[in-house]
Amino acid sequence: MKKIKFLNRFLITLLLLFVSGFFMNFYNFRVFKGILYFDFIMYSCFALSIIIGLFFVQRALSLIIKNGIFNNIAAKKLKNGGLFFLISGLGSILYRIIIFIRKPDPNSEFFFSNVEKNFLLIMIGFSIYIMADVIKNGNLLKQENELTI
Repeated sequence: MKKIKFLNRFLITLLLLFVSGFFMNFYNFRVFKGILYFDFIMYSCFALSIIIGLFFVQRALSLIIKNGIFNNIAAKKLKNGGLFFLISGLGSILYRIIIFIRKPDPNSEFFFSNVEKNFLLIMIGFSIYIMADVIKNGNLLKQENELTI
């Protein structure tokens, strides 16, 4: 349980850093007077979905600390957090593909600059989604075990 508490505190710190970075991007956008407006909006949406995903995972960890690991509500929150990570990763990759198709770059540095991070985000989202199913199935087994005793 100590490791889950440490992870919960780490996620709170990470959430604070992401939120402050999110608002710093708005300040930078205002300073540069709207250069690449649509790119800024899209990346802000992806960053916001990561923040929402982190919030759901943090809330799930808080519930696990309070009520134990086999908890349906925590499983739902983990599933939502994983879904937001998947949306952010897939959306960012699709956005880069669309930009690459519209304006092919001979060096394609823009396309490949953060693709590995997006794939990592997709893998994390799938992992959290699968972990939510494991917790949900564990809760069902726990309930069946309590009924048979």
